[in-house]
Amino acid sequence: MQVLDFIGKIGTCWLALIFLTTPTSAAAKFDPLADLLSEEKKTLHQTVPSPPTDCPKHNYWLLSLDGGGVRVLMQLITLVLIEERTGTSVIDLFDAIAGTSAGGLVAALLTLPDPANPLRPKYSAKQILMLLIENKEEFLKPKWQSFRGILSPRCKTRTYKNTLETLFGENTFKNRLLPTVLVAQNLHSYGVHFFSTTDAQDFSTISAVLASGAAPTYHNPQHVTPLGASRSESRLIGDGGPCMNNPVLAGMTLVQQHYKAPLEHIHTLSLGTGVLGVSRESAPLQRAGAFRWLGELPDLFLTGQESVVNHFTRLFCKGRYHRFNPVLTLENLDIMGVADEKILAFFKATHVMLAEKSAELSSVIESLRETSQRKKLECPPIKTTHYNSKSTIEAPPSLPKGDGVFERLQRSFIANIFRKLSSSLTSRL
Repeated sequence: MQVLDFIGKIGTCWLALIFLTTPTSAAAKFDPLADLLSEEKKTLHQTVPSPPTDCPKHNYWLLSLDGGGVRVLMQLITLVLIEERTGTSVIDLFDAIAGTSAGGLVAALLTLPDPANPLRPKYSAKQILMLLIENKEEFLKPKWQSFRGILSPRCKTRTYKNTLETLFGENTFKNRLLPTVLVAQNLHSYGVHFFSTTDAQDFSTISAVLASGAAPTYHNPQHVTPLGASRSESRLIGDGGPCMNNPVLAGMTLVQQHYKAPLEHIHTLSLGTGVLGVSRESAPLQRAGAFRWLGELPDLFLTGQESVVNHFTRLFCKGRYHRFNPVLTLENLDIMGVADEKILAFFKATHVMLAEKSAELSSVIESLRETSQRKKLECPPIKTTHYNSKSTIEAPPSLPKGDGVFERLQRSFIANIFRKLSSSLTSRL
C-alpha cells in the first residue's frame, strides 16, 4: 500500500510539472491551448516581434484585460496613469497582451500600428479612453425590437461593426505591435477558441474583435473565416466571457510559446472590470427552482470561473500576479448603461482602488520601467510618441472636433474628475 501511495505522489508531481513548464512535443497533443498558440513562421507583413532563439533570464510582463462591456473604461483609466507615470506607451512596457470580449477590443486598439509610422501605436491609452467615451452609444446601441434581449440580441451589431471598420480599417489580426491573444468561444463545439498572433491562420481584425466581443443576448455571434480560406472553413464564434473572462492563463501560455519563457519569469498585470463590494443575498436560493436560478446563472458562472482562474494563477505565480479590480455597486455592474453618472462612478471606483493599492502599483510601475529600458536596448525605436504627464485629455486625432460630444465632455465634471484623479494618484506614486 505504501508503494502505491508513493507511485501516486510521483504521478501527481509529474502532471504538475507538465502544466507548469513549456509543453513538450509529447504533452502538446493533450494541450489544446498549446496547439492553438503553436509557433509558426511569421508572414512578411507581420509586425509582432520575433521570438528570441534562446531564453534570456530577464522578466516578461503580460497585460491581461478582462471582459466587461463599458466597464473596460476602468482598465483604460489605470493604463493612462501608468503611461503618464512612465512617460511611454503600453507596447513599450509589456511583452504581450491578452483580452476577452471588450478587453479584447482594448487589446487590439493598443497594439494597432500607426499607418504613418508602423513601428509605433496609432493610439495611446488616453486616446482610446476618450474614443470609447465619445462612441459609447455606438458600441451598445439598443435594438427596441429585441424586448431586452428576449427575442433577439439587445444591441445593433451592424452599428458596432461600422464603428470597428472606422477604427481598424483593413488591419489584419497578426499585424500587431505585441504578441496578442483574444479569447472567444466556438459555438459549434462550445469549446474555447483563441485568436492569436502565433497561430498559423490570420483573420481580419474586425472579425476577430467583433466575434470575441459578441456577448450572449447583446450581439450576434459571427461566422469567421481565415484570410485566404474558403467559406467551408468558417466557424461560428461568440464572446469568450462564458469560458474565460479573465484571459490571464491564455496570455501566460502565449508568453511561454512566443518567448520560450519559463513560468517563474512571467509577471502579469491583470485588470478586471469590477467586482461587487457586498455579499449577495443567498437565502432565497435554498429553496429556489429553475425560474429563480435562471436569473442567477450568468453571474454564478462568470464569478465562479473568474475566482478559479484567480485562485490558481495566484497559487502558481505567487507575487508575480498583480490583480487590480475596482469595487462597484450592483447597479454599476451592468454592461449596458452609458450615462455620465455611471462613467463617473467608474472613475471614482478606480481612484479608490489605485489609492488603496498605491504601493503595489508603484512596484509594478518600477518593474515596467525596467522592461521598457530593456526593450529599447533590444530594439531601439525609430520614433517615439511623446507622453506628457501633465497634459490634459486629448481627443484621438481621427475624431472630428466641433460642437459635439467631445466638447461637451471636456466641459463636463467627468473630465475634471479625471484631471483630479491623475494629479492625486501621481502625487501618491
